[in-house]
Amino acid sequence: MALELSFHPLQQKIYNDARRFKVISCGRRFGKSIYASQVAIIEGLRRKNGEIILVSPTFSQTQIIYNMIMKRLPEEYIKQKSVAEKYVELISGTRIYAKSGDKWLYQITASGSGTAGVYVRVGSQTPVRICTVTVQ
Repeated sequence: MALELSFHPLQQKIYNDARRFKVISCGRRFGKSIYASQVAIIEGLRRKNGEIILVSPTFSQTQIIYNMIMKRLPEEYIKQKSVAEKYVELISGTRIYAKSGDKWLYQITASGSGTAGVYVRVGSQTPVRICTVTVQ
């Protein structure tokens, strides 16, 4: 089965932007979760033995984004997975984690050359004070 990923024109514009940090402010139904899941897959297959962390405001949204990843990812690209721990390890050795910030502050420290990216999805009801991401 082939890997079938595509972006709509605005998502493609964001993906093609060469800047290291991207902050996207867009409304409902833009496709932020779909975009993040597809970028995670693309970058995860491109890098060897890295980590990609997708953070959602609630556990239910974390489940949705994990399911999006698994739906788009053919079995031949998967080395191992854990539904309970919400991660998938790709054939490249990179792991994609779906994490929830439900009851905790978003405080993720990603360090080392293996970290491919941290994507934080903050909803309109999420207090800004709980979004702290440190990438070294």
